[in-house]
Amino acid sequence: MFRQSTAYRNCLSSLDLTCFVSSGALMSTYSLSKTQISEDWHSLWRDSDLIDRIALPLFLLAPFIYLIDNTPPDILCVILLVLFFTRSALQNDWDWLIKPSWVWAGIAFWLWLTFTALVSEYVSNALEDGGTWIRFVVLAAAMQHWLLNDERVRRLLIAVIIAAVAFTFVWLVVEFIIEFPAERLNGPLGRQMHSEDTAGQTGRYLRLFGLVASGWLIIKAQNAAGAAAFGYFALAGLALAAVLMTGEVFNTIITFFLLAVFVLLSLILYKLDRRVLGFGGVLGVLVTTLFVINPRLVERLHHSLTERLPWRETSDYYAPWLAGLEVGKAHWLTGVGADNYANICARMLEAGQIASPVIEACNRHPHQLYIQAFAETGVVGVALLLVLIGALFVTVIRQFRTRHGGALALLMSLLLVSAFWPVAPYSHAFGQHQNLLTWFGIGLALAFTLPPRQGLAKNQ
Repeated sequence: MFRQSTAYRNCLSSLDLTCFVSSGALMSTYSLSKTQISEDWHSLWRDSDLIDRIALPLFLLAPFIYLIDNTPPDILCVILLVLFFTRSALQNDWDWLIKPSWVWAGIAFWLWLTFTALVSEYVSNALEDGGTWIRFVVLAAAMQHWLLNDERVRRLLIAVIIAAVAFTFVWLVVEFIIEFPAERLNGPLGRQMHSEDTAGQTGRYLRLFGLVASGWLIIKAQNAAGAAAFGYFALAGLALAAVLMTGEVFNTIITFFLLAVFVLLSLILYKLDRRVLGFGGVLGVLVTTLFVINPRLVERLHHSLTERLPWRETSDYYAPWLAGLEVGKAHWLTGVGADNYANICARMLEAGQIASPVIEACNRHPHQLYIQAFAETGVVGVALLLVLIGALFVTVIRQFRTRHGGALALLMSLLLVSAFWPVAPYSHAFGQHQNLLTWFGIGLALAFTLPPRQGLAKNQ
């Protein structure tokens, strides 16, 4: 067991997160027993006002709603934003808009995104994504300032995330049995998405929620003994195995890497018991078993790591990235406008303005966040996007260091790294396709690095 002070043991026995923070015991934990969940829900409902009672059940269902399709999460996002603005107006609470530097950075980028849409060749097409992109920023602000202010909501959300990851894992196992042998598994999202990249959708989903679930289970294992600790490690391993089962190598690498960083930093900062390293052994057994059962998955991962790295000409990402850079260089100042890349790229290719022999056709987008930002918003847009990303990292690091430096906060802060990982293939940069998941993760990072407050309505 990691080193405990008397104050920490008292906090542990009461399972009071505010006690962890005030006593300086940084290794925070949540109890997710059936009794705790029931008590949290009933007390939360009792303490909430009408707007909270509408918003919180919808918000807590988000991890399952995200498994349906792109449209239901977007509808949920709009509903929460309407409630958030209504609440802000009724309580005259606009601190979320006035104070955070990252919100202003997000507004600045959105204004430029809107401007580039207005001066683009296909204005209505660009405004559809660029003009409405600000909703993702406001969603993260709502999570930070309102929805996740209460520790009970945080506990309940983690319980729902673990349940959603477990559901996804079971789905993948059933799909694996039915379609054996398969190098890729689509998961629940594959049933809904009208896209060739259905496995990528589930992989991105698990990159966010699988990392949260496995990290929390590792934290929980530190407060368990013997078989219980091993059980938590095994469940964390299964959450990671789910990412691997999708066959999405980049999502798998990012998730495994960030969890390794989390464990390493937790060992250094919180003096975790070194038995946490045993988790590596549990994970190794699970991965080896999966490879033995499904050798086609091994072949796919080997092919991805040798032939599909984005900077290799044999990669299916090489040509889209190169085409994106060519479009960006031809429209370097303002770009071509959000979601206009495909039309402009195809026209340039037909006119011979893109002369690279490896580019035979244009994709809908370059599959890389920063390259698409360059192509569609120009160098000014890229600069503003980097300012926004920098402001987010500064905010999370400052909150983590000065207000609430717990292991759970550390885990959530790593979601920022996952969101803006520079090498990973990215889906549509400004539409709903990936931003709904990306900004939900950013909202988790912003909220969990702040200390919670007990009582949404009463204490505000």
